[in-house]
Amino acid sequence: MNVNKLTAALLATTGLAVTSAYADTDVTVYGKLNVTAENVDNGDDSTAKLNSNASRLGFKGKTGLTESTSVIYKMEYEVAVDDGDTKDGNAFKQRNIYIGLTGDFGTVFAGNHDTALKLSQNKVDVMNDLNGGDMKNVLVGETRAKNIINYTTPSYSGFSATIQPILNEGDNITGEDGDKEDGFFDSFSSSVNWENDSFYVALAHDNNVATKSALEHDAFDNTRLVAQYKIAALTFGALYQVSDYQGVDASNLNEDSFTGYLVSAAYKINKQWKVYGQVGQSDMPIEYVDTDKNEQYGIGVDYNFSKATKVFGFYNSLEATENVSNNKEELDVLGLGLQHKF
Repeated sequence: MNVNKLTAALLATTGLAVTSAYADTDVTVYGKLNVTAENVDNGDDSTAKLNSNASRLGFKGKTGLTESTSVIYKMEYEVAVDDGDTKDGNAFKQRNIYIGLTGDFGTVFAGNHDTALKLSQNKVDVMNDLNGGDMKNVLVGETRAKNIINYTTPSYSGFSATIQPILNEGDNITGEDGDKEDGFFDSFSSSVNWENDSFYVALAHDNNVATKSALEHDAFDNTRLVAQYKIAALTFGALYQVSDYQGVDASNLNEDSFTGYLVSAAYKINKQWKVYGQVGQSDMPIEYVDTDKNEQYGIGVDYNFSKATKVFGFYNSLEATENVSNNKEELDVLGLGLQHKF
């Protein structure tokens, strides 16, 4: 049996198992397929590409244990619509996976999950997951952490808080003093949020959290302030972040404290049409260790056939400049895509 047939058989078997074994529980099979045809220009060459943008397949559920307490669980995997390769050599790539409890006391779970800082952006990043447009191209801290323990309070008049210890388990995460950060609270992510029908505000903080960057031992303290305001069909968003490098590999840096921002807007013309755009900038070490500036802007338009299906077009521009040499990395992406959720 080849790999594709084996994968199909496993999915079919899993579906039957969900149907039969959990008929009395709230189990949901869900997913998103998002694929774009793009013209990608890096300043030297122009290439036609097909991209799968964080397409995914997941299973989630909730089973009552007592009148006020339930067990919750989720298994979500990225799938590559374009070429079957999630860039790590596998057909499936782990996303948020956890098991936990929820009740009047709040929600607690453990597993592999987005940090509170990453989640705090809500939907300010209107170009999320798109080539050259996602805010991870200008801001560090978009982390899905391994070995994370999450506690989120119940919502009180729109207020909630989250604390997430991250267990590094000897992953060579070091502080500024060179000591390994391998205790329960040596690394953590946290947030405080408030929202109502029109406003969303969040203050989030990472303490010594490993995140993707141009630095080798890439632990950062990140503090992020987020605000979003909706008035009728128009939504404005803004995000400001301060990031301090906590590792010992700072010899090539002029400074180890960085700032960045993102602003966005979206307008629903009617039930079918939506236009949106954003601008972001930082001096964070993402493409280069010693970065002068990361600049990104993007615009897009959606046509929604339904809540589940849309076609969309977008243009994203990204430029990173090195501090001393003024070397530049450029990316301009023009794309047309189709998305379906189930």
